[in-house]
Amino acid sequence: MVSIFFRKATVNAVILLIALVMMIFGAVLLIQSGVKSRDDIRVYNKAVETYDQGDYIAGMDKNSSTMTTSLLLQVIDNFSQAAEMSTDYKLKSLAYYNMGTAIVRDYLFFSEERIEDYGLSEAIIFFKEAVKLDSDNEDAKYNLEYCERYNE
Repeated sequence: MVSIFFRKATVNAVILLIALVMMIFGAVLLIQSGVKSRDDIRVYNKAVETYDQGDYIAGMDKNSSTMTTSLLLQVIDNFSQAAEMSTDYKLKSLAYYNMGTAIVRDYLFFSEERIEDYGLSEAIIFFKEAVKLDSDNEDAKYNLEYCERYNE
């Protein structure tokens, strides 16, 4: 009876030791892979924070909009950096989608291509890239269809 108990305890101790070694090995691999510091996510979040600083709808008056051209260009640049840095296709897709959305909102709110080098045709390119990277990105698909119809 004692022998069976001792054998089971030994097997359980060995299994526990193997599990601990595997957890330590996994943690080391995780830290070395760079998951601990995702610069692409940091830059993406910075773009979102910058975008949130601007307001298109402040009283529905174009003159009271706080989304300045320089702020919008900064947002586009930050999303572009995040897309270039990232190896995560979903994050890249979101960055391209947000670049396109920022351009379209600016275009529709001001009824013109206010920012040089960025208009509906560039937004369409960004939406196409977003859909190509993540075919499940339904918002990018919708905005792409909308822009293509609007651009005709």
